[in-house]
Amino acid sequence: KDRLVQDALDAIEETAAEWAAAAEPELRKEMETLGRETLVELDLDPDAFSVKDPKVAEWAADRSFQFAQDVNETTQGTVKTVLSEALDEGETMETIAERIKETYDAWSGDDGDEMEATRAERIARTETVAAQNFGVQAAFEQSEIVAGKTWMTLGDSAVRASHAALDGETVGLEGAFSNGLSYPGDMSAGNASETVNCRCSMQPAIEVEE
Repeated sequence: KDRLVQDALDAIEETAAEWAAAAEPELRKEMETLGRETLVELDLDPDAFSVKDPKVAEWAADRSFQFAQDVNETTQGTVKTVLSEALDEGETMETIAERIKETYDAWSGDDGDEMEATRAERIARTETVAAQNFGVQAAFEQSEIVAGKTWMTLGDSAVRASHAALDGETVGLEGAFSNGLSYPGDMSAGNASETVNCRCSMQPAIEVEE
């Protein structure tokens, strides 16, 4: 039993590179779109935004790899539970395979499971907002005219209390907001409660009071 479970987990781990390869171009696309739009809003040439900037390229590679690892860890935990239960119940390999497929379908929402579909949407939204706001941060830095950034919320009832408190807060371009994040969706701070399902954005500050 243990060997079979471990083989399955090892197989999932091997897909990390595939997940990362699939995620990176999508993250780059989101970054570039918002980066170019930000330069337009600053009356600058959108073609000046560079996804080849070392900082931007490094972020895309690191974030796509971490995204793949996060998904794999979640998947491994779920599959391990399903496999262990199935083997304890003496199910056939065909039945076990079907249970694993059902698990994947539930996670992706392909089986009509609204709760699991919402979970997948939450992950997608979180990753998208992180990429978009990093693109905005990169555009601010590449513009050479932006001195700071201001945290903005959507101002509705869905905004978490900690982000509502940040609305309108301005910090220096290289600084972090009072919640420790450099931009909305910044996962490098390691605080999921501040990034999951975040819909916040930033506005440029041409001058920042000392």
